[in-house]
Amino acid sequence: MIDTHVHIGGEADGFTMNEEMVLYSMEKYNIDISIVSNGDSVEYGQDRKILPKEKQISQKQTLERIITFCRSNPGRIYGGFWCKPHHEILTEEIEKMIADNRDVIVALKVHPCLSNLSFSDEKMHPYLQLAEKYNLPVIVHTAETEVDSPMRVYEMACHYPNLKFVMAHMG
Repeated sequence: MIDTHVHIGGEADGFTMNEEMVLYSMEKYNIDISIVSNGDSVEYGQDRKILPKEKQISQKQTLERIITFCRSNPGRIYGGFWCKPHHEILTEEIEKMIADNRDVIVALKVHPCLSNLSFSDEKMHPYLQLAEKYNLPVIVHTAETEVDSPMRVYEMACHYPNLKFVMAHMG
């Protein structure tokens, strides 16, 4: 059994799930493999207000935590890189981290609502190009708002026909 939508972190937005809790839940519910992304990458709260600077954690730091979790649990934990497209850019350093850890980084995670940025915004293109380059499926949180509407995923799927998109929650 594989769970493709698991999070650690997220304390800045009132969600708390640490690595031990994920492993406990996997054991309890007989999950063999989890694809985990780091909720500490949120840029905005559920209220659509930007998180204070002291609660912002860089996408580099959140990716490092995911890689560490994967490496500590080989064959059980794989990672999704949760990007921060509203306030950060895709750097060569991030791309190198993904390339060097491609055996454990298996997806790109996008949460348009918590980035307060439409999934079809220009700022998404470098991340989707990265996903295309490394053949990473794109897991998109979808809901009923304009920024994370399934229609935005459709628009980007038309623009990137070689990418695989997964709509988490399906709006």
